[in-house]
Amino acid sequence: MRFWNNVRLKPALTVLFWVSMGQVASAQGNTSELYWYVDGQKQTWDWMPDKFAVQVSADAESKPLTTSFLSKKAPVTSATEKFLEFEFTAVMPASSKQNHIDEILSTYHTNEVLPVLYAKGTYVPVYIDDQVMVRFKSQSVSIAEVSAFMQKYDLTLQNQDVWSLAQSGKQVFIFRMNSNTLSYTAGHLAAKLFEQEKSLVASAQPNRLNLVQVDGEMVDPSSNPAFYKSWHLDNNGQQLFCSSKSGTNDADVKVKDTWNLGYTGQGITVGVIDIGGFDYNHPGLQGQLMDGWDCINNRSYNSSNFFFSDANQGHGMGVTGIIVASSGNGATGVAPGARVAPLLISGSEASIVLALQKALELNLDIVNMSFAIGYSEAVKQQVQNLVNLGRKKYGTPLGTIIIASHGNNGADDAISPQWPAAYDEVLSVGASTPDDRFKTNSDPWNVGSTWATNYGDLVDLAAPGVCIYTTDIAGSAGYSSTDFGGLQKTSAAAPIVAGVAALLLSKNNSMTWEEVRNTLLNSADKVHSGEYNYSHDAAKAGHSREMGYGRVNALKALGEIPVGVSDEPTFELATNIKVVNPVQNNQVEIFYPGTLLEQDMQVGIYDMNGRLMKQQLLGRHEEFVSIDVLDMTPGMYFARFMYREDELVQTVKFVKLW
Repeated sequence: MRFWNNVRLKPALTVLFWVSMGQVASAQGNTSELYWYVDGQKQTWDWMPDKFAVQVSADAESKPLTTSFLSKKAPVTSATEKFLEFEFTAVMPASSKQNHIDEILSTYHTNEVLPVLYAKGTYVPVYIDDQVMVRFKSQSVSIAEVSAFMQKYDLTLQNQDVWSLAQSGKQVFIFRMNSNTLSYTAGHLAAKLFEQEKSLVASAQPNRLNLVQVDGEMVDPSSNPAFYKSWHLDNNGQQLFCSSKSGTNDADVKVKDTWNLGYTGQGITVGVIDIGGFDYNHPGLQGQLMDGWDCINNRSYNSSNFFFSDANQGHGMGVTGIIVASSGNGATGVAPGARVAPLLISGSEASIVLALQKALELNLDIVNMSFAIGYSEAVKQQVQNLVNLGRKKYGTPLGTIIIASHGNNGADDAISPQWPAAYDEVLSVGASTPDDRFKTNSDPWNVGSTWATNYGDLVDLAAPGVCIYTTDIAGSAGYSSTDFGGLQKTSAAAPIVAGVAALLLSKNNSMTWEEVRNTLLNSADKVHSGEYNYSHDAAKAGHSREMGYGRVNALKALGEIPVGVSDEPTFELATNIKVVNPVQNNQVEIFYPGTLLEQDMQVGIYDMNGRLMKQQLLGRHEEFVSIDVLDMTPGMYFARFMYREDELVQTVKFVKLW
């Protein structure tokens, strides 16, 4: 991987790695120590001078070694990346080692050699590259100060767009070292910056490359009708498409009922931070994807230049479809009226930081992260920035709602916390089953693999996580051989909650992130209260260690929030809108007070499943428009009037009789 298309460490420099590192004996072989600071505390790593790693393509691991002086270890994978480790098996001069390194670089078509680190007391490798993530103490740090800082340490700023955000919060700057070697890494520099630039630098850490892990899996669909497969939206006790088992009536999130009230997520934007790639041409996502960002190469990502970092990895597509897939095209999202901004990441820490900064820059309403990482101070800072500074409405930040998967290891989160779900500002979602229970290893809902959702004091909500019918990369790529499949585990549960949050905001988009969070928690169904103790902690009344505050219920959540302008119009613009559907000519006639408009208003006509059927601009200074509905089938529809892009003015139901 050439992160952001910059050439990395050149092979000729790697000789310094072998001649300058101190070595001590350990159970793992020759070991040196490397440290940097996390939350102000020194964090020390074991550093293996006789090992190195390279990043390789998916099929490269099968290439044979031509030297007996190196041994090849089993590949290490992270998200869409694969790394191979090599270890020298004999003592030799540095120049001879360099020759063998050059041969590896040539064999695997890469110019990057990575040091191998281990967290103390573990055998789990960590790889860092030549980037360092820095947060300055002053949020008003000047361009001149940063320029002098870069010149002093020979750095290049990678996320240039951070300047548009820097004055509004404690942003993380991502720098690349111009002259690093494997004997002086980004880890060394991070420690030096924290120790020697105390008046300027608040934190500094290197970029860990193999940080992200995803654990969702796709099960193949059958020939059942698409909506019949969507038990999480409407569970009437039907047999699951991926299992011989049948669910329990009403063990769903009550989404259809909210659509019937006219709330489908219209006007709401959701950032999906995920891996693999997003298919703008997918038949189930037409018009559902807005422009996003390629956080691997730091460039735009849209319908004109989207790509797949791993064509076999359909995780991001599965998550996206659960939120916004359009009905009638094979799968239906929880909030088909909302739109998703794809934020494509790799397995690296810096790509997540950049994705969170782009979510702030794009002013997204909701962000979903269905993956696991180790604790990251840099990611934590950007999460806090999103809830404190994000989702601005008329200049006032209401806070972005952030949702993440709780994990699938069947582990107590007090022992094995999983970030980003474990951050205080993030809604952490566990997985429930088609019979409204906490997913365990021993239950009858193991399809494809045996798995269990994590549990403990940190889980906030449960949502369906077994066989959730959704989009895959179109064609034979992705998880399945078709355009659709069933994503499962907490990777699928989190976007269901993200979709429900979009439904709430489509009713009232003036709620703060805390109000949305509290509404979701307070309205959740405390299912199987005889099995799960919802009063185990007096400080967290209504919380259980298995289901959190319960299984999410969209209809109850909508009933708890104050009605927005759409249902109780309080100003002249809303009260003077009239919709008429003459029987004779198949026209919907709209009368409105255009003389009160400062800019054009927009009306969308939706069916009761949330599909957009018609869209029309209502011009300033006009008072009437007629929309042809001849091609629409008889039935109930609703017209939604939007003003200034994100202000819901009014929702009006009408019936087409002919």
